Amino acid sequence: MSIKTLLLLSGLSGLFFIPTLYGESSSQVHNGSQTIVLDVHNMTCPMCKFTIKKSLSAVAGTENISINYADKTATVTFNPQQTSSDALTTAVTNAGYPATLQSSEK
Repeated sequence: MSIKTLLLLSGLSGLFFIPTLYGESSSQVHNGSQTIVLDVHNMTCPMCKFTIKKSLSAVAGTENISINYADKTATVTFNPQQTSSDALTTAVTNAGYPATLQSSEK
């Protein structure tokens, strides 16, 4: 898959996560998959999202990843039978971007 295709898919995938912006829980389950939103620190430029996405993609069970530089968040859909929110948070933190699970009270 080309970078252009990945960027297009990444941008389009954000359309499916709009309800998260309106106060719904930051952890949702759909069709056996779970979606979480991570607050990501140390994102200093729009290019940081590529490193963050690569670190999340390396975790088995990730299905969809959308990075929002403006909000400093990563929205990740994953198979909870294969990985966990802790493993995803650790992957981003180990890449140099300390991450925390976003609270649903934001």
